[in-house]
Parts: sequence; C-alpha cells; structure tokens
Amino acid sequence: MEWLVVFGVFILVGANYQKIVRKYYVRKNLKGLMPALEGSDTAKLFYVAYFGLIKANAEPHIQVSMKEGVLLPKDLSTKDTVCLNISPESMRYLIFKNETLSFSTCFNKTSYKVEIPLNAIECTYSEVLGVAFGRVAVEE
Repeated sequence: MEWLVVFGVFILVGANYQKIVRKYYVRKNLKGLMPALEGSDTAKLFYVAYFGLIKANAEPHIQVSMKEGVLLPKDLSTKDTVCLNISPESMRYLIFKNETLSFSTCFNKTSYKVEIPLNAIECTYSEVLGVAFGRVAVEE
C-alpha cells in the first residue's frame, strides 16, 4: 500500500512538474531549493524525495551522519547520526548551494543556522507514510 502512495506522488510530480514546482515555491517560499535541479544526480534525487513528501502532506525528515562540513548545535554534534525535521513549517531560509543544504531552525527555543553537505544525508524519510529514500554508499 505504501508503494502505491509513493508511486502516485511521483506520477503527480512528473505530470505537471514545472507548473507544480513554480506554484508550490511561490506559496511556500522555498525558492532556495531550486538550484538542486541544476546540481548533481544526488541533489536531484534529494529534491524529488523532499518535494514528493511535501506534496503528500507528510513531514520530511533527514538522517544526517556527522561528517566534516556538518554544522549543527554543539549538543547535537556529539552524536554519530542525527534526525532532523525539514518540513517548511520547522525551518526558514532554506538554501541549496554548492552541494550543501542550509537553513535556520530552532532547538530549545534558540535559532541556529544548520549546514549539511549532501554526502552527509543518509536518507530522507517520512514517519507518517513510513517511506524512506536512501542513498547507496559508494566506497572511494
């Protein structure tokens, strides 16, 4: 059943791609994520997963491994992996630039700037729908 919901989301996104993208970004003020469409394949996959979850009215979350370049509050930086809610309601000033996702969000009623390189994002998922979009790790 879950795969049917995910498949439907991707059909919806693919059918009216440009029209939906423009209307959504004007309404939700997420213009900062648009450069991901011109980035690497990883950036495009992240964009599709994120946008698909938003269109399904699910709160997108990401699981981040603490690699070099990840900027989080100090109390969160002590863990190996961190799960973050990246829904439009929980963050502000979403920007995608140079394969890095950055935004402002609040932890314990204090605003922080968060920077996450795409290679540190292990998966994008929704707790509500029970779906996850992971990446395949490639040893270099």
